[in-house]
Amino acid sequence: MTLYEEILFLKYNSICPYVVENVKPYYKPLIEAQELQRHLLWTNFEIPYIDFKKDVIRTSQIPDLEKHH
Repeated sequence: MTLYEEILFLKYNSICPYVVENVKPYYKPLIEAQELQRHLLWTNFEIPYIDFKKDVIRTSQIPDLEKHH
């Protein structure tokens, strides 16, 4: 629950822009978030959607990842 404690604390007490990031869990998040690729972002500002290339982390070999990055 510490993740949600942090989000709620920032939501109600922050006076500056903030972003809390977490990898998308297998369950439905308790607090609605913006989704970007395979991450959830809780912010107090709007982040525009960007279409990234699909991740190839699980099936790639080192030479493939070197080309990708």
